[in-house]
Amino acid sequence: MMIPFADMRDRVLEGVSVGPVNRVDLADADRRILSGDVVTRYDFPLFDNSAMDGFAVRSADFDGGPRRFRVVGVSSAGHPFDGELGPGEVARILTGAPTVVGCDSVIPVEASTFDPVNGTVEFTAIPSPGDHIRRRGEILESGSLVLASGTVINPGYLGVLAAHGIAAVDVVSPPTVAILSTGDELVSSKVEPGPGQIFESNIVVVETLLNRLGCATRVVHARDDRESIEATLSELSSSVDIIISTGGVSMGGDYDALRNAAVDFDVEVVQVAMKPAKPFAFGRVGDALFFGLPGNPGSVLVSFESFVRPAVRKWSGIAPSIPATVRGVTGTDLSHADDGKAHFIPMQRGADGSWVTAGAIRSHSIDSIADADALLRMEADQLFVSSGTEVELSPLWD
Repeated sequence: MMIPFADMRDRVLEGVSVGPVNRVDLADADRRILSGDVVTRYDFPLFDNSAMDGFAVRSADFDGGPRRFRVVGVSSAGHPFDGELGPGEVARILTGAPTVVGCDSVIPVEASTFDPVNGTVEFTAIPSPGDHIRRRGEILESGSLVLASGTVINPGYLGVLAAHGIAAVDVVSPPTVAILSTGDELVSSKVEPGPGQIFESNIVVVETLLNRLGCATRVVHARDDRESIEATLSELSSSVDIIISTGGVSMGGDYDALRNAAVDFDVEVVQVAMKPAKPFAFGRVGDALFFGLPGNPGSVLVSFESFVRPAVRKWSGIAPSIPATVRGVTGTDLSHADDGKAHFIPMQRGADGSWVTAGAIRSHSIDSIADADALLRMEADQLFVSSGTEVELSPLWD
């Protein structure tokens, strides 16, 4: 009996827990998920500073209107002026430099005329207190939240963390994943195929998708016989967090060595009510989670997006576990057979912004999905979608 797609996905997510937490330097934190709130120990900015290149002035000196002032020093970034302004005195100040004791505003250099011979300056502007000064702590005060737990760290956030004096953060460790390659008919694209052999294409797709999710991966090859696969699974179970295989979970009987080996572990081999990617296996091999994906390339990608990606996101602390969909309008009629299955349609966004099929999905080929921008899931009871209908799509290749 086939298991409804949503029920199978729920079953997978129920079997996954958030991964362990470790502390990493910022250089290793990109795309990682924060575990716990990050709070700053410092005010930001750290001190009152100038927002402009110009002159630090006392606004009270302008009560009688503009006049000539004596320039008594310079405050630059990293080199603050250590004196104090008195009546009729100003200091040259550069953007980001600490303000000068006694000043309460800055006049931009564009509103000044400097006399280098006499060391004096005249202004065409009359300042108000606070002009062009960034106040200490005006963005964040010490003890404030910088980034919330669950934040996916990007290069911009790395800059925010560094600007607040934070050198390392606690993050959820992404899973380590072994990709198990079986199938005596498969050969590398680096060699010429022999009789009955085909090029292996699933491994590079799965490994790249996992790497984009931040996983540490390795590819392991096993002979296409039950004993070899059982031994390899047992060895991997204590050295990785997740094992993913492609192929061998269909209805090939004695010829599906992986299927026959997997049932000796806590793994369930099922048929999911979806097309493509009906054959699927999930469970545990020792301490490791196990995903048995179909062998056909188109089915592999649909199965990965449906089950593996949400599971890895949950393990990694990414919320929500199921990736967000995007809304779009169909530019063509869509239909599928009344076979009790959810159908996954590869879709492209057209020049007019509407969504059309990227071609008929062929489970034995990844070509049409490779051209797609998203997948549209048509439920088992949703046999027809007319052109111009608003639908939800799952983006590919993120």
